[in-house]
Amino acid sequence: MTAARWAKAGSRSGGLATTLADAFGIDAVSIASKPGGASADAFLAETADARSLWVKAFRPHPYDEAAADVIRIANLRLLHEIHERGIDVDVPNPLPALDGKLFATWRAGMLVCYDHVDGRPFQWTSARDSALLGQAAATIHRATEGLGDAVPGPAREVVADLDALVAAVPELAAETAAVVARCAELDPRVRDASPRVLCHTDLTPWNLIVTPDGRLTVLDWDEAGAAPREQDLIFTLGAGSPGTGDVAAFWSGYRAAGGEPSVDFATLEWALLSRHVDDMMFDVALLNSPGASGAERAQLRANVFAYGPAQWRRVDERMALARRTFTR
Repeated sequence: MTAARWAKAGSRSGGLATTLADAFGIDAVSIASKPGGASADAFLAETADARSLWVKAFRPHPYDEAAADVIRIANLRLLHEIHERGIDVDVPNPLPALDGKLFATWRAGMLVCYDHVDGRPFQWTSARDSALLGQAAATIHRATEGLGDAVPGPAREVVADLDALVAAVPELAAETAAVVARCAELDPRVRDASPRVLCHTDLTPWNLIVTPDGRLTVLDWDEAGAAPREQDLIFTLGAGSPGTGDVAAFWSGYRAAGGEPSVDFATLEWALLSRHVDDMMFDVALLNSPGASGAERAQLRANVFAYGPAQWRRVDERMALARRTFTR
């Protein structure tokens, strides 16, 4: 089943209240469907004792389901350990199920519950918000040693299938091949030279909430893991989102919070390119799903054609901005 069809089915909450009661002991009196992003359906549940809960129902990953589940489980444990060890990063705390696990099963996917976090959306155009993100990124990176074995292994690696990408957008075969080749050229240096720290790996605006007291809460740790810290620095440059943040404010916040003040620009370029390739591979996997309708295929192909190359063509611009800012 494609993600679009799964989302339509999953957005109907039939049976969810029963699962919440049986698996978590939660008495939900109302359940409202909310936007859940590319990998999950989301719900806001209100309980009989006036508690608000955020419920996420994860969908199978379109091209790496087994690895995605392993990472998700490891990162639920990571969030729990961040709270248990008092690490100064605001993250949602997964609620334990009655069997002690941090998730349950619903409709063949993982179901996770958190206390709802109230706040406003993160704004890239705000220097204050960008500085908050810089502080949070530095704190996450510096927490690596304190979290010890709770830090998940390497984040899921990008597998660039050139044949699949070219088949999806044959008009861009030469450009696609050049991007994949550049990723491959940079990859050995990144593997050999870049130290690994805990990285969130998806610090896009829709994974960030600013609470009423002005703190930043970082959501959706589904693909966090040990990675070069440049993998978190790319998001203020616009990776994974249409805009660019206040890079100077981000960098000021990052350094003020004790972040490492030097950047490996080869690793940063690799992180940008591999992120864009991974985004395209995600859509290509959905495009190739046997259950995709003609309309779904047309929309996905439009996404692959427009979004991916548009991001590739901005890499030089983003790298120039990074060199101007991250050397101050």
